[in-house]
Amino acid sequence: MAERSRKHNNQTFDEVNPFLLTSDSVALYGSHVRGDADAISDRDILLVSSNARSLFAETAALELRGYSSAAYTWNRLRRMAHSGSLFLQHLKHESVIVKDEECKLETLLNEYSPRVDYSRDIEATKRIIGMLDMVSETKESLGWAYDVLAVSVRNLGILELANRGIYTFSYGQVLSGLAKLGMISATDVETLRELRHFKSLYRSEKYSQVPGIRALQSIHRVVTRRFHIDTDLRVLRPEKLTELLLHKSALHDDKYCRFRLAEGAAIHLVSTYRRLDLPCAHRFFNMVRHQNQYGMYLSDLSKPLHDTAVELANFTWGQQSPPPNFSPTASSEFCEA
Repeated sequence: MAERSRKHNNQTFDEVNPFLLTSDSVALYGSHVRGDADAISDRDILLVSSNARSLFAETAALELRGYSSAAYTWNRLRRMAHSGSLFLQHLKHESVIVKDEECKLETLLNEYSPRVDYSRDIEATKRIIGMLDMVSETKESLGWAYDVLAVSVRNLGILELANRGIYTFSYGQVLSGLAKLGMISATDVETLRELRHFKSLYRSEKYSQVPGIRALQSIHRVVTRRFHIDTDLRVLRPEKLTELLLHKSALHDDKYCRFRLAEGAAIHLVSTYRRLDLPCAHRFFNMVRHQNQYGMYLSDLSKPLHDTAVELANFTWGQQSPPPNFSPTASSEFCEA
């Protein structure tokens, strides 16, 4: 199946000619390749090149045409393959290569093998869910929480199945696979399926349509109970939540968690105080919306996002009443009490 699905196919690009792109290798993957795309599905495309600057330009151009780009240098993609990243298994399993100079991508995927044990990755993903122990009732904060849960549940499901030699990447198929293993119930499948739609609302900034706190609490209970994650969900005032998220972001040892915590803090500041004209607000949205592009230059995007969130807090709470104990100029001094 993998060999057949990776046949070169130049007709899947619609208005884009892959051979006009400067990237060495280009592939389509995801729901549009599987044939199960719907109205909220991304049009996923992989770009690989040794030139990070050209990758940046091409991802920006493709985004305007409705594509969601995953862009990597060869060194980075080879490191991922060497570490057994399941993204390579995703590509090997269902991608369609539409351009491949010297067959470099085809060769890399043919030589790739997944790891036997993903237990450490499973525990790391559970820690991401565990960090989601506080939220406010603002729609923006709720949307951020739904997004974190949606990404984490999908990744956790993919990892749990891979640890049993089952490789599937469609969110619906992941949930069905977990149900077949008895890890979640049929009712849980229907509950968790909604996360994908809620994530879409957050990423398209349709905050007014994001469901309220009760729906989040219900989904959070299902996830933590079924995957044995010891955490509760506290509801805080927005200002206190922002303070604590920035504090946790500054101290967290995982860069993805740092990024998501800083994002949770900044989204409240940007959306609540409506200062979209600020340079730091523009930087925030650029980093969150275009993580793959910035990732071409920065191995750790969490620090610049955290610094941007702190700058936004400095400005906002320099003109508003800051929460008690808030120290806007030194993120390491935020008080958690």
